Amino acid sequence: MHNPDSFRSGIRKDLEDFVRRQEAGLGGSEGEDALKIDLHCHDRNSDVPDETLGRILRVPETWLPTAKLLRTLKTNGADVLTITNHNNARSCWQAQDRGEDILAGAEFSCTLPDMDIGVHVLTFGFTPAQEPKLNRLRKNLYKFLEFTAEEDIPTVLAHPLNFYSPRGLPSLELMDRFAVLFERFEGVNGQRESWQNMLTIAWLEGMDEEAIEAAGKRAGIRPDAYCRRPYVKYITGGSDCHMGIFPGSTGTLLRVPGWRTRKESRATLALEALRNGEMGPYGTHCEEEKLNVAFLDYFCQVALHMEDPGLLRLLLHRGTTSEKLQALAIANGMFELRRHRYTSRFLGLFHECLQGRKPGWFVQMMTSQDYKPLLGQMEAIASARAHSSEKLVQVLSTALPAMFNQLTALLTDRVKAKVRRMEENGMPNGFADILGKIELPTHFRALMGQATQSRESKGKEPAGIDLGKWSDGLPFPALAAVVLGGSAFAASKVLYGKRPFVDALARRLGKYEHPKRALWITDTLEDRNGVSHVLQQMLAEARRRNLPIDFLACSTGKENGLESGNHLRLIPAVSEFTLPFYQDQVIRLPGMMDLQKIFLEGGYDRIICSTEAPMGALALYLKHAFNVPAYFYTHSDWLDFARRVLKYDKRKLDRLRRFLRAFYRRFDGVFLLNTEQRESFASQSMGLAADRLHLTAHWADAKFHPRAVRKGEVYPGGDGQVLLYAGRLSEEKGVMDIPEIFRAIKARIPGARLAFAGTGPCLDRLRAACPEALFLGWLDADKLAEAYSAADLLILPSWFDTFSCSLLEALGCGLPAVAFNTKGPRDILAGESGGLLAETAAGMAGIAADLLESPDRLQALKYRALQRAADYRPETIMDGMMRDLDLATGASVQPKPSAPRGSGKRKASSAEMPLEQNQAFIGELLALMGG
Repeated sequence: MHNPDSFRSGIRKDLEDFVRRQEAGLGGSEGEDALKIDLHCHDRNSDVPDETLGRILRVPETWLPTAKLLRTLKTNGADVLTITNHNNARSCWQAQDRGEDILAGAEFSCTLPDMDIGVHVLTFGFTPAQEPKLNRLRKNLYKFLEFTAEEDIPTVLAHPLNFYSPRGLPSLELMDRFAVLFERFEGVNGQRESWQNMLTIAWLEGMDEEAIEAAGKRAGIRPDAYCRRPYVKYITGGSDCHMGIFPGSTGTLLRVPGWRTRKESRATLALEALRNGEMGPYGTHCEEEKLNVAFLDYFCQVALHMEDPGLLRLLLHRGTTSEKLQALAIANGMFELRRHRYTSRFLGLFHECLQGRKPGWFVQMMTSQDYKPLLGQMEAIASARAHSSEKLVQVLSTALPAMFNQLTALLTDRVKAKVRRMEENGMPNGFADILGKIELPTHFRALMGQATQSRESKGKEPAGIDLGKWSDGLPFPALAAVVLGGSAFAASKVLYGKRPFVDALARRLGKYEHPKRALWITDTLEDRNGVSHVLQQMLAEARRRNLPIDFLACSTGKENGLESGNHLRLIPAVSEFTLPFYQDQVIRLPGMMDLQKIFLEGGYDRIICSTEAPMGALALYLKHAFNVPAYFYTHSDWLDFARRVLKYDKRKLDRLRRFLRAFYRRFDGVFLLNTEQRESFASQSMGLAADRLHLTAHWADAKFHPRAVRKGEVYPGGDGQVLLYAGRLSEEKGVMDIPEIFRAIKARIPGARLAFAGTGPCLDRLRAACPEALFLGWLDADKLAEAYSAADLLILPSWFDTFSCSLLEALGCGLPAVAFNTKGPRDILAGESGGLLAETAAGMAGIAADLLESPDRLQALKYRALQRAADYRPETIMDGMMRDLDLATGASVQPKPSAPRGSGKRKASSAEMPLEQNQAFIGELLALMGG
């Protein structure tokens, strides 16, 4: 069985073993013959960012003072000091002027002009006179490296798998160029995750003379054109630290025998070793928390220190329109953070904790009870930082998700309280009303002001709420959660932004290929509803066949004995709530950062989701954070729900359709359960590409087969023919049409009886409207199969069902059905495959009465029902889904579970039973039924 942690843990172990071997080969990190140096760290003189956004906003990459960086490097055991700021060595020159023994260095942003690729080149030992020329030449990497080779200036390609590619990801030809352009490569970068580090190392270890010659031929570059020793590749390490938290924890060992007794300065010895000697990385690899906390500290400092970049300057900047809009949004967000005093205090306090300084007694005394847990986590972070950077990483792995969850719970509790008050004040549909009316004014002043109270434009509904008043009490938990969540997102985005390129390199090397495995997330698995039932079936099939899919449910599992393991992972809910218009279903909200960690540690590379909110939003978050495909599995037609249950008019429906269109179009694929919905999604009004729409189906549990049961045992009180409805007793299921339908049937067949199997909000109304009916309540699978087997006809008055599992279960028990001519039932019953379709309630009543009066025809439909149910087999349905997810198992051919609209006959699947076997099997079942 799949070990969800094996991929990541295996890579970490290999990287740790590699570093240990390097350290041992160079005499150990504390040896007498090796100098320790962090070849990649930054301070406040990295003040012109590479990223366009940073330049537009005029924010430096760090505010870290030089003295503090040098002090931390010495504390962490560095024997030689250097600072590699972007495109300048000012900090090095200033330190040298103060008499510091420091190796001149910088990280130059260079461009491969023929590929339009930007790379970072760590450069050492140059002089102040050479720096301006290096800056002029860096726009052409070839000329830059020609100069460094001529002047014997050693260079290191920083983080080779992280480069700037404005025109999209390049081909692997880029790696061929790297192989012949550089001798030294940063194989262990403290801010890059272990997978990329280990792939870089594996690629370099395969670079023998033959491989380098082949790379040179492919690139059209002689291996000795830029390298003194073209067939020897050295691996270095560096912390790449900007915030002063981890400098020196990762670095490079330089072999310098007897360096402690040598007369030359350590910087001179280090430069000589870089030019001529052996070297290798030391220290810790990157835990994701390291980059996360770096971004978090950076966001804190940006919010506290950023100055207004100026609107005119922003508009006139040469950046793209998209970059300018992002910069405008970021600037306004940061100034809003600063404007809110509680949030700005929190950011300042958090920054202090990351420096190892605990909150003072006054802060502790003045903190409200709601925020005490946050303060406790921050104190733990400060203590860990004061202890060591390694301890800090350990504490952060639990403290940051805990803080995010506490803020999320606080925020949702306050929102729930506001919604309750809103309903009490005359908005009974609460959220549904807001969803139908919400709008953002184009006039900025009106956004949070009084313009929501009245609109001058005729024909427009007011939003119905004052956003400024309604949001009171929400900004701090919301803004603080955004900062924490934003840092986690930014860290993953940086680490996995080049994922397709990294995947391609792994395939070429045949090493460290990422497993192809999907995580299916849901907030309902143990509830009594159709979605939970379907997901439980899929989980069972994944377990039976060991398919490359795991299911993650937001649940404790205590109520029904669910346990994590064997294709199932459980995550507790941070908050739970119900929607006013759908109160039978609990919505569970998991911790976003907990989910992010599970996705990473589990070695998943694609995401599936089957509920729109909140899991749909989290699925899209994972998609963009990890640069993976995301798929949505539809269970409901929400436009139809809004039309029939919420009674939305055309204007509200159009607005909801636009929301849904924007949501579904962000997925790489959408699984649909009927041809009508597929056509709707592909239509101009929804605009989804047809090749991203995948038709799939459900199947009935094996328990749903004909049972030898007497009618009176299930339906006591008479021997008349029984019409059964099975499913949720709710408006959208059309159950309130049943009384009228049944009265029309009973007018023709006085002995007919009616039974309901299920529960729901319409139960009391149905009892009042159908006092003679039998209400069986919720039935387990065995009891429900008996109810199907003992009934004479199933009636399905729903226009809402995207598939209808109850219909398929009934067919599996040999029970014919009458349903409306829509969605799932239309596909399943095409060509009278076990039932008939009606256009109206009156038509349904007439068809049902006709069948009950025609025993021979009813018996023929029973035979077809069993045939049709046998078409829906889990193997063929899941095989088709695996292919659509690019997780093909090489099993059987995908079936055609649903007939095309309007077709009289369903096309047979090559995976279905041969006709003779089907007939023999069905004959036995009919005999069992007594038919």
